[in-house]
Amino acid sequence: MICLLFALATFLHADLIEFRRYRYDSSSKTLIWQGTQDHDVISVDLDVGPYPFGDPGAKQLNVFDKQGLTITNQTFAARENVINDSNVIPEVQYEYFNQNLQEFQASVLAAYYGINIVPSENYFAECGPYNYREDKIPPKEAPHSIKPYEYPVFAFGVNDAKCYGEKSEDGQCKTQCVNGDPIEKATYGKELLTLVPTKFGPLMEIGVTIYGWKIGIDGEIFLAIHRWLDVDQQLHFIFYDMDHVGIYTVAYAETFPAKAIAYNPCSKDEHSVSCQCPINLTDIPKENCPCPVTADKHVKDPRKDGICRCPQKGTDEFKTDPRTKVKGICQAGVTRTALLMVMMTLIMPILAQYLF
Repeated sequence: MICLLFALATFLHADLIEFRRYRYDSSSKTLIWQGTQDHDVISVDLDVGPYPFGDPGAKQLNVFDKQGLTITNQTFAARENVINDSNVIPEVQYEYFNQNLQEFQASVLAAYYGINIVPSENYFAECGPYNYREDKIPPKEAPHSIKPYEYPVFAFGVNDAKCYGEKSEDGQCKTQCVNGDPIEKATYGKELLTLVPTKFGPLMEIGVTIYGWKIGIDGEIFLAIHRWLDVDQQLHFIFYDMDHVGIYTVAYAETFPAKAIAYNPCSKDEHSVSCQCPINLTDIPKENCPCPVTADKHVKDPRKDGICRCPQKGTDEFKTDPRTKVKGICQAGVTRTALLMVMMTLIMPILAQYLF
C-alpha cells in the first residue's frame, strides 16, 4: 500500500525524516491530516535501504536513470518559457512558477513514473487544496483557508498541460481534458505528497531542483535545474556547488510506483500506441484509432455512423473485421438486419392487399 506522506521542511543531516499522513477531499478541496495524535507520522531512516534511485556512495548519480529517461535542457518537456507576470496571470499560477514548483513536479514525475510532461499550472490552481483540517481526537477547529502553493502537495495529482488547457471560465476544477477525455487519464502522482536523491529522488532547495551529482577532483558537484525568472525565464540545467542543504522539499512513496504511460491525446493525423481516441473527432482514420469492438464503446464512438459503420456481409472487409466475429457488435447488427429483412418480406405482401 502506498501511503500519503507530507513534510514541509527538514534538514539533510538528519538521519530520521518524518512524514505526516494526509488525505485529500477533492469535493471540498480540503487537505486533511488524518492522524489522531500530534505525532501520527511515517519515519524514514536515511541510513537504511532501499535506495531506489542509486547507491549513496556512487561517484555520480542521476535520478532520471531509474526509469531510463534522458532529461536535458533540450529534452525536458517543462523547459518552455513561462509567463511570470503577477499583473497578467492569477496569484496561484504566478506563485506556481515563482516558487519553481512546475519544474520540481515535472522532475518528480520523470524520476518516479518515467514520464516527461509539462505540469498544468491551471490544474494546480483550480484543483488544489484551498482548505486545511486536522482530524484529531478531540476534534480540532473547522478547516481554515490556505493557498495551494502553501502546501505544494501531490495529493490531488499533477495534470498534463496538454489535457487541462487554459484556465476555466468559472475557476472550477475541470473534470475533462480539452478533447473530452476524463481528467484522470492525464493525472499522475496522487499517491505522492511533496516535501536525499538516492532515497527520495528529486530534491528542491530554495527554487533549485537537484537531481543528482558528480564527484570530481574538487569534490561533489550537484546536478540541478533552475529557472531564472528575473533574468530570462528559461529553464537551465546547471552544476550547483553548495556546502550544505538547509530547508528542502522531496517526494516519497513507501511502495515505488509502476512506470506510467504519459497522456497522449489522439489527433486526426497522429495516434501513438499510448494515446486515447478522442470523442470529438469523427474523421480520425481507423488505422490510427481502431473502431471499438464492444457494444458499449461502439455506441459512444462518433464514427459509428461513418468510417466505423459495420461492413456489408459477404465483403472482404466483413471477413477481416474483428467486430463481425461471434458476439461482436457488427455480427449482432447483421443478425438484426437479417431478421428485419425477413419481417419486411412477410409483412409487405399483407400490406399490399390493403393498400391496392
